[in-house]
Order: sequence, then C-alpha cells, then structure tokens
Amino acid sequence: MLKRLPGLNILILLLAIVLISCESGDKKSLEMYKQSPDSQKLKAVDYFFFVGDYGRRAALYKYDLLQNSYKMFWNDINETVIMLLYSDDEQQAFFITAFKVGVDRGVSFIRRIKLYRINIINSSVELVSEIGDAIQLYAEWVEMNFKVQFTQFDLKVASYIDKINQIYSPFGKLVNEDTEVFNFISDGYPKFDIHGYSLISPSGNFGISKSQDSIYFLGAGNEQGVFIDSTQDRISEIKWSEDESFIFFSANGINSAGEERSTLYVYDVINQKVLKKVQGRGRTNFILIKDWLIFDDYSEAKKSINIFNFRENTEVNRIQMRGGCSVKYYTAL
Repeated sequence: MLKRLPGLNILILLLAIVLISCESGDKKSLEMYKQSPDSQKLKAVDYFFFVGDYGRRAALYKYDLLQNSYKMFWNDINETVIMLLYSDDEQQAFFITAFKVGVDRGVSFIRRIKLYRINIINSSVELVSEIGDAIQLYAEWVEMNFKVQFTQFDLKVASYIDKINQIYSPFGKLVNEDTEVFNFISDGYPKFDIHGYSLISPSGNFGISKSQDSIYFLGAGNEQGVFIDSTQDRISEIKWSEDESFIFFSANGINSAGEERSTLYVYDVINQKVLKKVQGRGRTNFILIKDWLIFDDYSEAKKSINIFNFRENTEVNRIQMRGGCSVKYYTAL
C-alpha cells in the first residue's frame, strides 16, 4: 500500500515554496497558475460507457453526450458485468464479468470471471483473460497499469487461501503475476491492497487538505488555506479538470444506521467556492469527459447517473433504469 501523504503543515510548506512569488490568493493570481491543457491529453470522444440493468443481469451501455441518448453496447446471456473501470485520464477502460455472484453457506463466491478491455477510440471490445472462480475480487487502476486481485481456496491445504495479484498494461498484456498464501483460520481473509489518492494537483500548484473535521483548498500564495466544508468523512477520490480550474472529490463515511454515505464536491478554483455538492447513500463514483462530470446519484430508491456540465453549471441529463445503473459497479445498485 502507498504511504500516507504528508500532513497539513508539510503540504502548506511545499505549496508555499512552489508559489512564493505569486500574489495573495486573488483571482488574477489563481488565473496565472492554471495548468495549460495538453492538446494530446484532451478527450477525443464525446461518449462514455456505463453499467446498467438488462433483465436479470447487467450489460454495458454507450451514452452519446452530443445527442443525449444511449444504446446497448455489449451484453452476453451467460455473463453479467460487475465492474467497469476507466483509467485516471479516461483514455483506457477494462470491465469484468461473472456468470454468477452470490453467497453459499456464509461464503461469498464469484463464478467464471472474465476480464475485457474496451478500445475507447473505436468502441471495440476484446477478451483479455478468463480468470475463473474466486471468493473475493478487487480491481483498480494504479497509475497507467490495471491491477486485479482475487482470492481462491488453496487446492493443497484446506485452511489456506491464495491471493493472486495480476498487473496488466493499458493494452491488456499481463506484465506481472504473483500469489500470496494465507491461513484464513489464524489470519482471517487477506485484505486487498487499495492505493490512495494524491491531494496535490498534477502541476503541483494546488491541493486540498483534510484537517480534523474541515477541508481546505491550498495554493496560489494562500498559506492558510481556503475553507471548503466541514465533514467527518474521509476523502476517497479526487480528480482535476485539464486546466486545474475545477476540483472534483468525494468524501465517504458511515451514517448512524451503519450504512455507507457519500458526498461529491465540485470546487471552483478561480472563484474559490463550492459549485456543487451532492449527498447520497452508497459510494458516489464519477468520471470526467471533457466538460462533463458524470456521477452516480443514489438519492432515490435506485442508483441513477447524473450528467453535469461543470463549466456551464448545468445538469444536462439523468439516466434512470428500472434496475439501476452506475458508471462503475453494478453490484452496488
């Protein structure tokens, strides 16, 4: 697992050194430090893929952002999509399917797991690996590689569980695989290695910080930080617009009933204010495509997808399905 980021004081000192020559936190100063977009990194597509209900299983759908409409993209009668994960720059994507997911005698199971890759540019799908059966499964992007972790009962010792770690390149090539063995009677089930998120912008000019029950924006000469909001929840994911004039992050926690809750923030760096704040149940997954923020909204009975143009501060559309839909996890609907 990655080490925790430095504390508030260290981050403030770092930003103060980087920004020592800038003006004191006004709009002109912030404009000076905006990151210039790299034309090669700008998204070349005006669509995105999402996971949605398709009868008794989940399939992939493709949403056209210019036409504000969607259609079926991929499905299989013997497979249900359980996970769809974009890379940090939204230029690559993998999805994982299974024949069946459930619990048998108190033990979870995932049958016939398969890993697929989506070619974002030409909207094609290729099978990467037939992983097989597992007890638990976790996957994430780690920088520009895709990491899959899953557990299986050891075939030789009944009290052992094998944790298999696989690393794939963005193009679907298996570049590393190793196995760790655990005694689940004495050690319990193995934990997955979940990486953290950097609180500093890609350019290093800006950042956010969590101090006790408050969140602050840091940068452009403001050494004290600008107050964003009060929350006891932990920051779980953060992204930046191409020019770093907007910050998108979620904070997750547990409510009084023991259920997971999540808050999604859209922060305007130039005007130093919260542009949008969305609260709901479960985890608020989100992706960025050009000027669109696409996020899960679990404020009602079923999870829907909200499409928000953050530069125009307008809600473009909302995708609602009978069984729910999500930008990442169908199993969380």
